[in-house]
Amino acid sequence: MQAMAPRVLAEARLAGHLRCAREQFGAGLRVCRTQTRGARKMSLHRRFGTVRGSTTVESKISKMLSDLVLACQQIEADIAAEEQRTGIFDRSDARYPILARSLNERRGNLKGTIATLEKRVMEKSRLNAA
Repeated sequence: MQAMAPRVLAEARLAGHLRCAREQFGAGLRVCRTQTRGARKMSLHRRFGTVRGSTTVESKISKMLSDLVLACQQIEADIAAEEQRTGIFDRSDARYPILARSLNERRGNLKGTIATLEKRVMEKSRLNAA
C-alpha cells in the first residue's frame, strides 16, 4: 500500500469528521472552504490615555526582561544542582565541573543584558516623563 501525502490524509480526516457532524446535526450543516460565513473583521477602537507604539515596545521589553530573569533563575538552579551532584562548590578548584563554569558565564552574560535593558527602560521612562 502506498503512503498517503500528509495533505491528502488531513483532507480525508476532515471529510470523515464532516460526515459525522452531518449525521449528528442534519443536512443543514454547510462548510465554506475559503472563508467562515458570517465572520466580520474586528474593529479596533483607540482607548483614551494609551499610545500604541510606545506601549507595545515597552511591553515587549518588559516581557523580555521577565523571560531573561526567569532564565537566569533557572541557570542558577542548574548551577546549584551540578555543584551538589559533584560535591565541589569552590569555583577556583580545578575539579569544579565544566558545566557549572559555562553556566556561570552564561548567567553573567544574562545579568549584563538584564542591566542594559533595565537602563534602557529607565531612560525611556525619564524621556516620556519630561
